[in-house]
Formats: sequence, structure tokens, C-alpha cells
Amino acid sequence: MYQAEAMQKVKPISCIITTLAAKAYNGEPDVYSTLKSIIGKMTSFITRNGQTGLYEILNPVMEAENFAEKWASEPQKAIAFFEWMRAVQKDILTEPLRLIGIDGVGDNLKKTLGENVASKAFAEYGRIQNIKVQGGTVRISETTGILSAGGTIKSPAHRNYGK
Repeated sequence: MYQAEAMQKVKPISCIITTLAAKAYNGEPDVYSTLKSIIGKMTSFITRNGQTGLYEILNPVMEAENFAEKWASEPQKAIAFFEWMRAVQKDILTEPLRLIGIDGVGDNLKKTLGENVASKAFAEYGRIQNIKVQGGTVRISETTGILSAGGTIKSPAHRNYGK
């Protein structure tokens, strides 16, 4: 089971996470679709060397460098990475209904991916949503109240007063 305290000692290094996420990214149209796609594909870019059987996550700039090289001598790092992946999948993909509202989603992303990444993602999401609202392309579902392009009621333009 995922243990946040244990993870702090052997948490996955950022170059592994960003390399796998970059390989998995496929130009999805929004934050959730992007996260869902990336999280679903990241581990498929971890390979095993046919001769040694060791994990490989090659540096895309310098392929002689294996970001997972320490996983052989420190197997707890591989275990921690895969535990982290399971936690991310659970927090973002399999249990999103337990979250209430966009604030709950933001809090969960901050816990899972870190304050900086989540804040940047939500700032971009807000910017895009604002453009859509101002452009009149956001609609409201009569049955759920969810804002989307497929709703039936046009969302009124919103005027931002203050900060």
C-alpha cells in the first residue's frame, strides 16, 4: 500500500516522471484528458534490457544515460516508483468521484503531483475556460449543471471584478 512517509525517502526523481510524461503526452485537449492519457501510458515507456533484465528509462537527450540505473542497486526506488504510479492512478483516475468540485480536484493534484505543477495546470485551465466563456462556447447542462461545449444553455459572459 502507498505510504506517503516512506515515499519521501525514496520518492521518484523528477527526470523519470517528466521523461515518461513527455513520452506519453499526445496533445490532448484539456487537463484531465492529458493526465488520464499520460498516467495510463507512462509505465509503457519503461523497458527492460534484453541482456541484463534491468529497467531502462533512457535520457532522450543522451541515450547512454539510464535514469533508472539506480533501480538495480536500490530496488526500493523501483518499488517506490510503481507505488507512486498506483497512487496517482487511484487519486486521479479511479477515485475522481470522491472529489467535490474543482477545488477538490486541485487539492488532490497538489497532493499527488506537487503544488507547482498543479497550480500551473489550473492556471492554464482557468485561462482556457475564461476564453471559452468570453467567446460564448461554454454551455451549461440542464440536468447536471456541468459547464461544457455540449450543454444546452449558453453560459452568460462573466465579468471579473477585482483579484
